[in-house]
Amino acid sequence: MYSALKSLVLSFLRLPQKPPDPPKDGYGTVQVFRASRRWLTYRMVLFWIGAGMLELFALIAGIASLFSGKPVATVFIVLLAITVSVLLAVSWFCVHIEWDLRTYVVTDRSLRVRQGAWMFKEMTLTYANVQNVQVTQGPLQRVFGIEDLRVDTAGGGGGGGKAEAHGATGHNVTLAGLENAREVRDLILSYVKVAGQGSGLGDPDDPEHTRAGTSLASPAVVDALRSLATTTAALRTAVERRTRPI
Repeated sequence: MYSALKSLVLSFLRLPQKPPDPPKDGYGTVQVFRASRRWLTYRMVLFWIGAGMLELFALIAGIASLFSGKPVATVFIVLLAITVSVLLAVSWFCVHIEWDLRTYVVTDRSLRVRQGAWMFKEMTLTYANVQNVQVTQGPLQRVFGIEDLRVDTAGGGGGGGKAEAHGATGHNVTLAGLENAREVRDLILSYVKVAGQGSGLGDPDDPEHTRAGTSLASPAVVDALRSLATTTAALRTAVERRTRPI
């Protein structure tokens, strides 16, 4: 039943039916990660907590309308309860769709994240601009044994507010619901380090910088500087002799 509805909804919303194809050319390594099924359970717990609060509110409002003795209020409450039930059913379905579509493709050159149901997003970040990679975990996530991995690029900031726990902006992206978030973090950091060295952002103590400094102090350069110093000294002596008082 769910598979048939899923296919119908994906076709209606024009969403991809399959995970993103990993890049084939120009990449040394390609690894595909998915949000853990524990993340789906975690999201469903949050969903049922919210649904229970809405249903409790509808129940209290319904009982109050019965004691009020006004048929119009009772009809309104019934229509409201039906509307809330439909919205909850759609929300439940969207939580499952989002988990099905959420995919993380990690290559040695870029990071691609696909997420969302109604607000579908597919974002690609290159490692050259990455400034911060951090693992976050809330109390309920700790119970389920999952973590989020947030990647910030230049201009994205490192606040990591709760409002962005499962979203992405133009400057940051979150790999939510990972059981091996720290391993993925170390993998991304290794690619970021290589990208930083290749773009001239490496440590000044790196071998590349050492070789560059050595080439500036080559024997030919030293001889040229010595010759220039000798010539300058000779010119200074000649000028002093001509300007010396008689």
